[in-house]
Amino acid sequence: MQSKPKSRGHTALLRATDGLCVQMAETGRLDRGAEVFIRLLTETLESDRRIRSARQRAISEALSDRFAQTVRKDVREALHQIGPLDAQPQKARSRFQGD
Repeated sequence: MQSKPKSRGHTALLRATDGLCVQMAETGRLDRGAEVFIRLLTETLESDRRIRSARQRAISEALSDRFAQTVRKDVREALHQIGPLDAQPQKARSRFQGD
């Protein structure tokens, strides 16, 4: 792996995976420790992906709830500015009838 390490943990992970690649190239197989490491790494990555997905879903839901609240608030304000809905037809009729 030729990526730039982002932390000490990332550096250790790169070294371990590089070691696994060398072991696989030299022997054609992985020992039991390497298999366990790969399984744990895979489980960790899948768990991290699920956590990220859940976090993104929660953010999306919060944003949609916030948007709905904003829209409801805007609609309430607009209705308040218009006044009672049943009064509007009476006002319009009185204007046309010359009252």
